[in-house]
Amino acid sequence: FIKKMIFGLSHLTFCSNNISHDLQYFIDCNYKESFNDNVYNHKSKSKFLSTYKEFHKIYFLKSQTNGPNLELIDYSNNNSRKSNSYKLINNNSIMMFSNDYKKDVNFLTNFIGFNKNGNNFTFKRSIPTWNINIKIKENNYKDENLIDDIGFVALSFLCKNINDLEDKLISYSCYDILPNYRLSVNKRKLKILIFKLPGGSFCELIESIK
Repeated sequence: FIKKMIFGLSHLTFCSNNISHDLQYFIDCNYKESFNDNVYNHKSKSKFLSTYKEFHKIYFLKSQTNGPNLELIDYSNNNSRKSNSYKLINNNSIMMFSNDYKKDVNFLTNFIGFNKNGNNFTFKRSIPTWNINIKIKENNYKDENLIDDIGFVALSFLCKNINDLEDKLISYSCYDILPNYRLSVNKRKLKILIFKLPGGSFCELIESIK
């Protein structure tokens, strides 16, 4: 029932403190900029940020080789701490670092709809950019992750019935759940739901609204 509400991967979120360099890097890796926008930085996100500013810049990149789409974010602050949430392995695979392996596995397989094969987790849809492979690596990182740490900081999935999904997150041991909010991005109206997985990494659900 829950898994039918998740359509597919929207993008991987990458936080940058050198946007011109990182844009060129990903363009050299067969990505193409689809759009950029200056968007409202919802006040509720301030608990996840080293420094809060009212707006931030985003650059949405589409893969030219059927890899996942990327969203580069420039918060224009001074945080230089490296992300301890995710690391890109190759074109369509990412490493997720976890402080609670079993509960993260439960979330990925029973909430999102990943298939488990050993320590590999695959998410397959008919649209190639909606697919992603994940490996989970256990760690003992004590500090809470910030969403403006530098590097890959979040997985983002397209969904429907976001209010119903939000109500079910606690039963999967997710925490720091921000009540979903409305946001306009590239003239599209969206509902955004940001939270932390049981193992401490960020996840985001997005619903397109009229």
